[in-house]
Amino acid sequence: MAGMGRWVYGQSDDTVYVNMFTNCDYETDSVELSMKTNYPWSDEISIDVKKAESQKLKIRIPAWCKKPVVNGNSVAAGEYFEMIITEGDSICIKLPMEAVLIQANPNVEQDRGMLAVKRGPVVYCAEGMDNEHSLDEIYIDPQGAITEAYHADLLDGVVTLSAAAKYRPQKAELYYELQTEESDTTLNLIPYYAWANREESDMSVWFPKA
Repeated sequence: MAGMGRWVYGQSDDTVYVNMFTNCDYETDSVELSMKTNYPWSDEISIDVKKAESQKLKIRIPAWCKKPVVNGNSVAAGEYFEMIITEGDSICIKLPMEAVLIQANPNVEQDRGMLAVKRGPVVYCAEGMDNEHSLDEIYIDPQGAITEAYHADLLDGVVTLSAAAKYRPQKAELYYELQTEESDTTLNLIPYYAWANREESDMSVWFPKA
């Protein structure tokens, strides 16, 4: 994190690179850019060209984005999008993001049959304080909906997710017969980086499939 400021922009002999997306300006003798965004909560990034003359610019388009757009035109994900900029130009980048379920390679034995939730570049987790039931008794419904909401007053402003899930109460014994009784519930999640910033609580990233 301490080195992030060195990686947002980059420059070679003839090219300026936009590698990361945040509120951050870039200025040299020949180029001045102003980037504004609420990424990763918002999918839109704007860059105003304050100074440049036929300058080559390359913008990193994340591989996770399925339908990225620059100035209204579809571009390829997982590559750098190249353009020529001049003073007065405005660039609008849209990186649509939706919550998706993630599974691990089956060689990761501890996560086999488990699911995690990711939105855009952000992995999510659940904390006990946000959920009605024990996290160990919640199973994600892979066919269920995932909804999102932005909370400006929570954890310095974050998008939270709510995933359809099943509650299957378990027993305290070490071994017992398979428990199949279940009811509908909602699994509430916050960005993984933000856990342990409120009260003491249990936390999980991976959940079994319902």
